[in-house]
Amino acid sequence: MNQPQAKEAPPAVSAPPDRDHHLLPMPAPHRYKDYLGDSVYADFDGYHIVLTTENGFGPTNTIALEPEVLAALNRFSERIKNMHTPDPDLEQPP
Repeated sequence: MNQPQAKEAPPAVSAPPDRDHHLLPMPAPHRYKDYLGDSVYADFDGYHIVLTTENGFGPTNTIALEPEVLAALNRFSERIKNMHTPDPDLEQPP
């Protein structure tokens, strides 16, 4: 009688190296999804802040912000805020 030969296991496939191995994926990223307004939602996938626009039928546009890009957006926001914030040392009109 011929015994069936055991099949060899397929070769292991290694995952690509993480760019930022210290950032671990977070469990259940969908639980972070939040409505920002104007049909814009924010989510977190463990590395990116993911912005989507949705029209009730699913995402229509998606932008994944890496931490460096999010930091640049925050700096831009602060710069705009500072441009339009009255200087408390200046006299304000009555």
